Amino acid sequence: MANKKKGANAHTGPLKMLADMLEVPLDTVSHVPKLEMVSNTEAVLDGCTGVLEYTQDVMKLACGKRLTVKFSGQGLEIKALNCETVKITGHIVSVEFLG
Repeated sequence: MANKKKGANAHTGPLKMLADMLEVPLDTVSHVPKLEMVSNTEAVLDGCTGVLEYTQDVMKLACGKRLTVKFSGQGLEIKALNCETVKITGHIVSVEFLG
């Protein structure tokens, strides 16, 4: 078996080990962003720390200091927003993770 790669996710190593040991999802022991999608018409992003860009065609959302999530599509709207969660609706064509 090949060795595990060290890289961008190395900072989650101890938290991942804890989550595995407790047999719980990683997001329950850390503030890792979580994205849930319903088809290509709705997305809920937990862990959002700010809106960087907002048009009907493109939305860029900050998730902490290093991650940006970019949604592209048509008729994109923010339907709900609170301190850490954003709900986006519209025709979502692509989702990119930048950072």
